Amino acid sequence: MLKTLNEKVLDKDWINLMEEAKQIGLEVEDVKLFLTQHSSMNSK
Repeated sequence: MLKTLNEKVLDKDWINLMEEAKQIGLEVEDVKLFLTQHSSMNSK
């Protein structure tokens, strides 16, 4: 259940980050790379 909750939170954050990234002109790939690195750090 905790994993599902975390995934829901990440999905919400992902959508918010995508919107913010578009507003400030970031490339989607850059945000994906950041989130991948950020998620990897949180997993350890």
